[in-house]
Amino acid sequence: LPDAALSRLDDDSWEVRNELARAARRLGDVNAVPHLLKRLDAEKEPEVIWSLLDALSELAPDDALGHARTLAESPVPEARGGGLLVLLQAGDLEGIIFAATTLREMIRSPEARTRAAAARVIAGFRAGKLVEELAALVVDNDEEVALTAIHTIGHRRVSALAPNLCTRLGPGRIGRSAAISLIKIGVEAVEPLQKVLESGPHAARRAAIRALVRIDSPEAVDVVLQVIRTGGIDLATGAVRAI
Repeated sequence: LPDAALSRLDDDSWEVRNELARAARRLGDVNAVPHLLKRLDAEKEPEVIWSLLDALSELAPDDALGHARTLAESPVPEARGGGLLVLLQAGDLEGIIFAATTLREMIRSPEARTRAAAARVIAGFRAGKLVEELAALVVDNDEEVALTAIHTIGHRRVSALAPNLCTRLGPGRIGRSAAISLIKIGVEAVEPLQKVLESGPHAARRAAIRALVRIDSPEAVDVVLQVIRTGGIDLATGAVRAI
């Protein structure tokens, strides 16, 4: 990022500061690290604190450990989550154990905002797949929490959770996101999707056949052809239209 852009990390608009932090992470701009750390000392907006820590966890987690140890105990979920993310990436054994314990507590929190912050930590953490934790968040009653978990499963291709994603197929944002993540998982999602076709509700079966059409594997093709040949009229028609 050019110096003129980095200077706007002190902009009055929190949206501008937030987008700059996200851009630094996206671009892998290690030259922005001193500016991000300086902004973190003064930042009060929870969303920006998260984005700064998220960027630092990727660009220079060791440099952010001092901030992370303090913020990991913050009552503000976004700040706490960001601190935990840095500790998980670069902390010592004691810090990692503390982060993992606190993350589990956040996942089980009665507050949706806290659970959403936990989901974002899991999404940003590079090591491990945290299957049990993601499974709990996929069925969360809060839409944003569930969506974050669903996106993470697809991004990491956590095939063990394909059956869990199948339970969220249907209309709406969650159903569409579940289908996209199943497509990303690929061939290992074919069998769970086939089970949806056999016994799932109507909307889920329609979503399953559309997902199968988009999975590039012989196994998926076989299932789709079988539906066209022997499935009900509605489902077979849906398969033909999706091809």
